[in-house]
Amino acid sequence: MESGESGLAMERDVRERVEHTCARLTLLCSIFASLLAVVAFIGWASGKLWLTGAGIGFPLMTPNAVASVLFAAAGVALLGHERPSRAARVAGRIATVASGLVGVAMLAEYVMRADLAFDRPRFMPTACGSGVASCVHPSVNSALALLLLAFSALTIDASNRFVRTLSPLLACVVAFNAVTGLAGYVYGVAPPFGTPKYLPHTGLSIHSALAYVALSVGILCARPRAGPIAIITSARGGGIVARRFLLAIVLSPLVGLVFMLVHRAGLYPTEVSAALSSVTVMVIAVGLIMHSARTLDEVEHKLEMARAHLQALVDQMPAGVVFVNAAGVVTNHNRFMEALSPTGAIELRTPQNKPIDASRLPTEQALRTGEVVTEELLVKDPHDKLVPVIASAAPVRDARGVTFGAVGTFQDITALKGLERMREEWMSVVAHDLRQPLGSLSLSAQMLSEMSLPEKAARAIARITRATSRLERMIGDLSDLSRIEARRLVLDRRPLDLGLLVKEASDSFAARDTSRPVRVTEHGTSARVIADDARVDQILGNLLSNAVKYGAPQTPIDVDIDWRESEVEVSVSNKGAGLPPEDAERIFQRFERGSAKNRSRVAGLGLGLYICRGLVEAHGGKIGVQSVVDDHTVFRFTLPLAPNLAEQDMGDAAKAGARQRAPTSRPTP
Repeated sequence: MESGESGLAMERDVRERVEHTCARLTLLCSIFASLLAVVAFIGWASGKLWLTGAGIGFPLMTPNAVASVLFAAAGVALLGHERPSRAARVAGRIATVASGLVGVAMLAEYVMRADLAFDRPRFMPTACGSGVASCVHPSVNSALALLLLAFSALTIDASNRFVRTLSPLLACVVAFNAVTGLAGYVYGVAPPFGTPKYLPHTGLSIHSALAYVALSVGILCARPRAGPIAIITSARGGGIVARRFLLAIVLSPLVGLVFMLVHRAGLYPTEVSAALSSVTVMVIAVGLIMHSARTLDEVEHKLEMARAHLQALVDQMPAGVVFVNAAGVVTNHNRFMEALSPTGAIELRTPQNKPIDASRLPTEQALRTGEVVTEELLVKDPHDKLVPVIASAAPVRDARGVTFGAVGTFQDITALKGLERMREEWMSVVAHDLRQPLGSLSLSAQMLSEMSLPEKAARAIARITRATSRLERMIGDLSDLSRIEARRLVLDRRPLDLGLLVKEASDSFAARDTSRPVRVTEHGTSARVIADDARVDQILGNLLSNAVKYGAPQTPIDVDIDWRESEVEVSVSNKGAGLPPEDAERIFQRFERGSAKNRSRVAGLGLGLYICRGLVEAHGGKIGVQSVVDDHTVFRFTLPLAPNLAEQDMGDAAKAGARQRAPTSRPTP
């Protein structure tokens, strides 16, 4: 676990360093483009045109291109910052839009074949002679590059997926165009940077070409987690190969440039230069391919080792593990599962030995809901023996959060079930054996209480009577607990007047504590309920007792009966300290009570609400609580009406007990 966390921490650290480096590279590219524009501007201001291009006769970086590159460099620097502020984003967008507007004006001049005097400040007439066409005619190449760069920079952090994909693509188009122009300068080929016969005034100055390459690289580096940069900076095998071939892309033109310069110096003829260039580039390519192949072999070997290590760990687990794909088909399983099924496809049944529908399989539920599913089930092994297991399943997601499968685990709990049965039997025996001496003690105390005794002795007998009554309730709770968990709870169902039962139970409680009046309210039309009247009275008694124990003194207790179409809901509410949200589910578990301080002073085992839940669910109903801290608490339980009881059987108690012991499902972290 620690190694996994350290690996994630290392990966985050590497990613942060890469992002920091890319942010600095974006800033450096913006500064470089700005310097080129400043040099060209100095050339125009001083009348030295050789500073605006490769020389007289070559395309020049016109003042409008100078202004647009300065705006674009500022925009890329601000928008490509590692953590740009809101003000920086607004300023960056304004500068980028200004750059794009200059490009629009340049394109308009070219299309209309008119000189709008947009790019001719006062010093240009003195700097440009009549023979310098670039002073008059704008470059459509620069105009289009500026427009594409502006759009690409504005959409660096776009939320739309298509626009996010388009942004680096446009930057790559501009970079390709600029590199083509630079190649023309290097190899002395005019069309890539000059003015072709059928498309005049499309030349690209060397300053502009370098600036556009820098700005394109800066835009790509501004989003290191997406686009081509994400592939190049990746720590995986693809990133390693990409970096190797990127080196070849950079080295090949440099090698060609060296051989071209040597050829121009007259050291050898053209044929020798071409042959040497081809052989050198081939050697570089072969070397990089072999190096990349070796790297991929190493990565594949490490991947195989990792898979073998993972499979060994899974095989040694003392639980069955299966992996299913998105279609629910088993793709892998460990050795423990082979003992249950050689193919990994096992037959699951409910704790009541009933078949489970395919849609209710834990792995299917995990795939469908995307949550962790945990429940107690039975597994039929190859010898038709039923093995009790705790089945858990969780979805498996890729780096993008897309679920592509699920993993299921099956923990054999046969030994635990044996210990549980022993505990339940022990509890049942102890509760049974305690009843006889406790009954004798209670009868003796009752007989003594009817005699004429001194006041001190009478008080002692009263304390004994109260203590024996409390012990009888505790023993009764333990007996009910053992029956619920052993799935031996039997309900004596018969037609029941629920309204009358609720009123009698409420009157009984009100008579015992006159300071806490019980108010009964009934809503709707009463209907027939078939239930165990003694168990329903026990549920009401526990809830009313709970309201007396934890409610505020001198406040009434409200009992509401709400008759509905298919069920009846009974609620018991009281004013008091209330329950925090984290206690709403916990208090229905065994030996659990609320976390408030005054609860520690209340006598009891913490089984009342647990037994209530088991009894309600055995009847086919539900129970829950709603509470507001320092205000009120409302316990509600439902019972189905008579028509809905025809489909139920005496196995409801077993089903309720199974749910009580099954761990709760939790969302995937």
